[in-house]
Amino acid sequence: MKFRNPYVRDDTSVCLMRTPDKVGLGIYSSNSSAAEHPAFDLSLHLPAGLFVDELVTNLPFFTQTIGSSREDFETPLGTLQLGGSFSPMFVSGRNVTAQNVIAQTSFSTIWGHFTTSESLTLQTSQADTQDLAQAKEFFRIPYQSAINVNVSLVRLSDESKPVALSLTTENAIVQSAVTISTTTNNTCEDPSVSDFTIHAQSANAPVRVTVIHAPDSSAAKVDVVATSSYAPVVVSLDTMFEGTFSLTSGIGADFDEDDDIPDPLDRGRRRQYTITENTAWEVDGNATWDPNDPFPRWGSATLSTQHAKAILYMKKKCTGSSCPSLNAMNLPNP
Repeated sequence: MKFRNPYVRDDTSVCLMRTPDKVGLGIYSSNSSAAEHPAFDLSLHLPAGLFVDELVTNLPFFTQTIGSSREDFETPLGTLQLGGSFSPMFVSGRNVTAQNVIAQTSFSTIWGHFTTSESLTLQTSQADTQDLAQAKEFFRIPYQSAINVNVSLVRLSDESKPVALSLTTENAIVQSAVTISTTTNNTCEDPSVSDFTIHAQSANAPVRVTVIHAPDSSAAKVDVVATSSYAPVVVSLDTMFEGTFSLTSGIGADFDEDDDIPDPLDRGRRRQYTITENTAWEVDGNATWDPNDPFPRWGSATLSTQHAKAILYMKKKCTGSSCPSLNAMNLPNP
C-alpha cells in the first residue's frame, strides 16, 4: 500500500470476506481526491488446472492485468467478471479461457486474448486518451482502441442458443480478430439457431472485425452485426461463410469479393454471389457454395454507419490498409 498522508492509511481498511461458497477481499477507503487516494499492488495466484467456478472483480481506479506476456492463463473459469470505472483491463497472457466472460469499465480500455464456449461481453465507454496511450506503450503496437482483442469462440454442443460475442464502446476504436470453431452436427431442435453471434458497436470511431474458421472447424452459421456512426465499419469474412449480407452507409457501401476461391471442403463447388440491391449507399445480397442446397444454414452480415463507408470483404486474402487484421493485437495467436 502506498499513500501520501498517514490519515489516508488510517482511513483505509482491507478485509477478508467469506461466505459458505465464496472467498473475497474487500478494500475500503474514503472518497478522497485522486492525489490522496491510496495505491495498492495486489496479486492473485490460482493453481494451474484448477477449475474456478466464478472470479469477480470490482476495482475502480485499478489497472487489472491477467496472466503474463509469455504464458497462458492456465486456470479454466466458469465465469470471469471484471469491473471497475477508470480501470484499464489488460489480458497480457496469451489466453484466458472461460465459459462466460463479462468485462465492463468506463473511461478506459480492454485489451487481450479471450476464449469462451458460451458468451463474451466486453463493454467500455468514453475511453480516456491517457489510458489508450498506456495500453499502446504496454503492448508496443500502433493502435489506439478502447477494445482491441483476439477472441476464440468454441461451440462444444448442439445447444439451443449460439455462442455470443458482444463488443461495445463509444468514441474509440473497436478492433477484433475472431476465430470460430465448431465440430457439432448442428442438430438442435431449431435449425434457424446460429452457431455464433458477433456484435461490434462504436460511435464516432471505426469498427474493424475479422472472422475466420479454425482449421479443424466445420462450416458454422454465424451472424455478424457491426455498427458505428461518422466512422468506417469494416468486416472481413473467410471463405467458409455462407449467408446474406446488408451494407448501409450514408456515403458509400463497398462489397469486395473473390470469384476464384477454392472450395474449402474440396467438393468442386464454385463460389456464387447474388446482389439484390446495389446503390451508392446500400448493398444487399448473399454468398453461397451451393444455391441448390435444400437445407441451407445461412448466416448473415449486417454493417451500418453514417457519413463514412461500410466495407465487407469476402476474399482469399484481404490486403490493403483498410483490411481488418487477422491478429488484432500483433501478439502471438491464442
